[in-house]
Amino acid sequence: MLRGRPVPTGEEDDDSSFLYWESLDGPDQERMFAHIELCVYDAVRAGVPLFCDLLTDADPPLRVAAAYALAWFSEDAALSSGPLAAAVADPEAPVAATALVALGLIGAYGLPRNPEAMRALVTAGDPA
Repeated sequence: MLRGRPVPTGEEDDDSSFLYWESLDGPDQERMFAHIELCVYDAVRAGVPLFCDLLTDADPPLRVAAAYALAWFSEDAALSSGPLAAAVADPEAPVAATALVALGLIGAYGLPRNPEAMRALVTAGDPA
């Protein structure tokens, strides 16, 4: 827990946040960073349903970014593995590849475990 120090209210001069930060010792600064990182992670994680929807957007770079973002949230694999598995068949190779890597990173269940079955999934609909 952070030691009791006056927390800036925003009405102080411009240096108040810096001065507060500087008043913390090393362990308190580390705890503050950990708190901030967790808050940021949770804020981005709240977008998982949106990222799933963006996997079908018309813009391929946006689909790649959505698949990449989903790879960070293995705890939401039950929600994201279906849309990611569908994105593996995307006609744009970067989208399909990013979705496939994301599925591996989140540990999605129900995907083929042998290389031949995975190759069939990836090349489904490929004319070559």
